[in-house]
Amino acid sequence: RRDAPERQRTLRATILWSYELLDEDDQLLFRHLAVFAGSFDATAAEEVAGASLDTLQSLVEHSLIRRWSSGRLGMLETIHEFALERLEESGEAEAIRCRLAGFLLALAQSANLTDEAEGPQRADLVAPELANLRTVLEWSHTTGDIELGLRLAIALEYFWTATSPFEGRRWFDLLLKPAPQLPGDLRAQALRVWGGVTFICGRFDEGTRLYEDSLAAYRQLGDELGVGILLWRIANSHLAHDDTITARKLAEESGALMRHTRFPKGELMVLGTLGEIELLEGNHDRGLELMRKSIALAEEMGYSWWTAVSLAVGAERLLLLDRLEDAEQWALDSLPETFAIGERQFLLLGLGVLARVAAQTDRAERAGILWGVIETEEAQGPVGQWERERAAYEAAVLAVEGPDFQGGRDRGRRLSLSEAVDYALADA
Repeated sequence: RRDAPERQRTLRATILWSYELLDEDDQLLFRHLAVFAGSFDATAAEEVAGASLDTLQSLVEHSLIRRWSSGRLGMLETIHEFALERLEESGEAEAIRCRLAGFLLALAQSANLTDEAEGPQRADLVAPELANLRTVLEWSHTTGDIELGLRLAIALEYFWTATSPFEGRRWFDLLLKPAPQLPGDLRAQALRVWGGVTFICGRFDEGTRLYEDSLAAYRQLGDELGVGILLWRIANSHLAHDDTITARKLAEESGALMRHTRFPKGELMVLGTLGEIELLEGNHDRGLELMRKSIALAEEMGYSWWTAVSLAVGAERLLLLDRLEDAEQWALDSLPETFAIGERQFLLLGLGVLARVAAQTDRAERAGILWGVIETEEAQGPVGQWERERAAYEAAVLAVEGPDFQGGRDRGRRLSLSEAVDYALADA
C-alpha cells in the first residue's frame, strides 16, 4: 500500500510515453475514445470517434486499448482516466458526447423496445452498452438536455421493464420530476414508460395514475394508437386487482382502436389480456386458447418479451386453478424465454411455479433446489411485483420442510441462474 502512489506515478508516466509516441491522428482518436464509459465495438468507435481498423490496431499495439474476452474493446481504468483528462483539455468533449448520444439513441431505437415498435425486439443490441447509456443519461440530466435523455430512456422501455425496472424508474424520476416543458408526444410517451416501470416495481396505484395521465395526454393529441395502448395498460391494472368487468371493457375498447390503426402487435396484446380475463371468470378452455393464440402471434413477430411473460403468467394462472401438470409445462416453456431476455421478474415467477408444483407433487428435493435458487437471486436486490406474491409461494414450498428439501435448498443456493434453468428443464 505504501508503494501504491509511486506505482501510480510510474504507470501514468508510461501511459504518457506511449501517448506521445502516437502520431497526431492516433492521439486524437485516443482522446475521443475516452467518451466511452464502458467497452465499445469497432462500429461505435468508427461512428463516434472516427476510428478505422488500422488506427484501432495501432492503439492496441501501443497497449492503450485492449480487446476484452467478449470481443469488444476498452481501456484499463488508469488509461481511461488519462484519456478523459486529455479529452476535457482539448475542448472537444461536448461535441464527442453529442455524437455518442446520437449513436446510442439510434441504436436503442433500432432495437424495437417500445410499445409502438413493430420489428423483432433486440435487447441484445443495447445490453452491452449499459455503462455508456448510463453516462449519456447522466450527461443529459446535468446539461439540462432533458428531451434527449427522455428520448433515450423511452427507447429502452422494455429493457428497463425486463432487466432493471428500479433503475428505469430512477431515471424517469430524475428527468421528469422537475416538470420540464416538453412536446406533447414526448410527454405522453414518457408518462407511459414511467408508469410501466413504476407498475412493474410493484407500485400498482402510482403506476396506474401515471398511465391515466399518459392517456389524457394521448387523447389531447388525438393519437388513437397511443390511446389504445394506454387503455390496454389500464385494463391490466384492473386485472391486477381481479376487476375483470372493467378490465374487459377497457381491453375491448383498446382492441377496437388497435384494429382501426392496423397495429397487429397491439391486437395480440389485447388477445392475451382477454385470455387472462376468461381464465379468471372460469372459462378456462377459452382463456387458454386465446393466450396460446396470442403467444403464437408474438413468436411470429419476434415480440420476445410478450412470449416470455405470457408463458409465466399462464403458468401462474394454471397453478391457481390446480392444473399442476399444465402449470409445470407452461413454466418450463417460459424459462428459456425469460432467461434469454434477462426478464428477472418473470423468471422468478416461473421458478416459483415450478417449486410449488414440485412441493405439491412430493418432489421435496426439487422444490428445495428451485427455492434456493430464488433466494440467491433475491439477495441480488429487489425484484418488484414478485415481493408482493412471494409469501404465498414461500408458504406452499416450505410446507415440505425436511432433510431432502433442505439439502436441495443448500444446493440451489449455489447454482447460477443459467445452471438453475438447465437443471429445471433437465430434471422435469
